Amino acid sequence: MRGVTMEEMISVIVPIYMGEQWLARCIEAIRKQSFHNIEIILVNDGSPDGSGKICDEFAAIDSRIKVVNKENGGLSDARNAGVAAATGACIMFVDEDDYIHPDMVSILYQTMKRTGADIVVCDFMPVSDTEIPEYSAITQLSEPVCFEGEEVMNQLYYRNLLTVVAWNKLYRKEVFTKHGYIKGRVHDDESAIHFILHACQKTAYIKEKLYYYVQREGSITSNRKWNYYSDAWLAYEERLAFLEENGYPRMASFTKEHMLHYVATYYKILRRNPEAKKTAVRMRAVFKELMADKEVLKRIPASVRRRYRCFAIHPVLFQVCVGLENGYKMMWGAAHKVKSAIRKKSR
Repeated sequence: MRGVTMEEMISVIVPIYMGEQWLARCIEAIRKQSFHNIEIILVNDGSPDGSGKICDEFAAIDSRIKVVNKENGGLSDARNAGVAAATGACIMFVDEDDYIHPDMVSILYQTMKRTGADIVVCDFMPVSDTEIPEYSAITQLSEPVCFEGEEVMNQLYYRNLLTVVAWNKLYRKEVFTKHGYIKGRVHDDESAIHFILHACQKTAYIKEKLYYYVQREGSITSNRKWNYYSDAWLAYEERLAFLEENGYPRMASFTKEHMLHYVATYYKILRRNPEAKKTAVRMRAVFKELMADKEVLKRIPASVRRRYRCFAIHPVLFQVCVGLENGYKMMWGAAHKVKSAIRKKSR
């Protein structure tokens, strides 16, 4: 990867839908970045509230702001529209209800320039919707941890959340050349991240918490319907096929292990919904196939393997098995407390 130069612009993309309550805070945080060579792309995804007006008002006072108005197509489609409109050599995403540290762009940019990474990843801070933004001063930066080759993809396992989410990163625009986000997916980041990482030669991770992730009622992640889980399952199936086809055996094995856990945990949610019946049937079938993979089973603890074997026979048996094990643990814990109390009393 060629180095980033001072002349290159960074495009900060904000997908927007029903965001008028938080949008001004988000835009102001981007406008106040210590790194000034940015363009701010506000993608109004057909929002019926006052978001469009807010976008236009900010564009009128800041020439760095570009407003993209489009019909509603969902978060993934809005992100793709932002990438298409971007003129910068590097790209960032910020969700409409979140905000960022004043030095986020600068720190990620400097790290990219220093390491030659195609993507730089920072940590994030979960905050409540009512918190007033407070930014800690950063006097000394952590040493970046870099990965190349197959290890770039393996961070989907070792640093899963930090790696998967779209918004805590600075990307070279080229990583989106061959593949963007899949339109209509609830899990647009899960569905696209393996393609994006495949386009990278090197990634870098830093410890600084530069992104403020707002947890609020009414967001996509707080209102999870059946398609939230079915979309995730589809993403894992697609990822496994991609990893096996493109020479990532270790991450493919990790993905199989995760898929076993996912089925055992969320199958019952999908099974209850008539619209998700086909997906639930598919999950059980794949689960049985994965249980035949001896290499995957070797890494799973014996107690978990027992539960999975029960699930393979019947999901109800799995629930019984889990209940018995949890009951045994509670009884053992209670017996241990009684035994300790008797010992203390006899002294």
